[in-house]
Amino acid sequence: MARLGLPGSTPAERAQVLVEAIQSALANVNTTNTTSATNSSLTTATAQLSSDGVVGNIVSTVESLLFPSSTPSTIRGVLLGLLNRTVTIVTPFDSVTGTLIAVQRDYAVLVNAAGQTVLIPFNNIESVSTAA
Repeated sequence: MARLGLPGSTPAERAQVLVEAIQSALANVNTTNTTSATNSSLTTATAQLSSDGVVGNIVSTVESLLFPSSTPSTIRGVLLGLLNRTVTIVTPFDSVTGTLIAVQRDYAVLVNAAGQTVLIPFNNIESVSTAA
């Protein structure tokens, strides 16, 4: 994992600097999207939803950096440790192999070999393994 040279003497201070920088960048993105899509509510809404997903992922990552645990105690914790890796998730319906690109509050997001985005609710996950 790459280290960021953020100012601050504690992890909490560095995390705060990171969060403020991201919020500022997202505010600029939202302003640009709103201005260029004045006549398109759908485009603006889509941009906002995308930004919210980014913020959720960043918050999850910052939380995991600030409060590391040697052994994850939740499925979400396990999945956060596998972000950007190829995993196989088994559900009662099927097994899905792909790159884990996001972990939300109650579901995981994978991109399979066909390039399709697959959303898997935590309550349907029976097992998770790294793919060979």
